Amino acid sequence: MWGVTTWNQLLKICHGAACGLNYLHDPVMHQRVLHRDVKSSNIFLDENLTAKISDFGLSQIGLTNQQYTYHVSNVVDVYSFGVVLLEVICERHCFEYCNGELKILVSLWKELYEEDKIDDIVSNNLKEQMDMDSCKTFFNIAYQCLNRDRKE
Repeated sequence: MWGVTTWNQLLKICHGAACGLNYLHDPVMHQRVLHRDVKSSNIFLDENLTAKISDFGLSQIGLTNQQYTYHVSNVVDVYSFGVVLLEVICERHCFEYCNGELKILVSLWKELYEEDKIDDIVSNNLKEQMDMDSCKTFFNIAYQCLNRDRKE
C-alpha cells in the first residue's frame, strides 16, 4: 500500500478492507469466515485500488449460531485491522529490526495517541494532504480497534 500516494486513495482502500472484513464476519450470513491473519500484506489492490482480502490459509469457518467462537476470533481480526490502519497512516510496518532485535511499534503508537502526539508519527507525506481532524478521526478508529475488550 505504500506505493499509493494520496490520502483519499488510502481512505478508499481502508474502507474497502473494512467492508470486506465486515462481510466475512456478517452475522446474517449462513457461515462466517474468521480470517485470523489480517495484515497489510494480505490486502491486495486491483487496478482501481479496490481492496481485496487474501490468504485465507489460517481462516476458520463458523456457523452463525457459534457466538462465542466468533467473538473470540473476531477480536483478533479487529485488533489486527487496527494495526493495519496504523501502518497506513504512519506509512511504515508495525515492526522494525534494531541491532538484530525485533521491535514492535504498536504500543509506542498507542502511547503517542494517548498523549495526543499523533503528529509525531503520521507520515509527513500524508500530513501535507490531510487536515488534522481527518487524521484524528482515522487514528481514533484505529485505536478503538486495538481494544482487546470484546464489549468495546
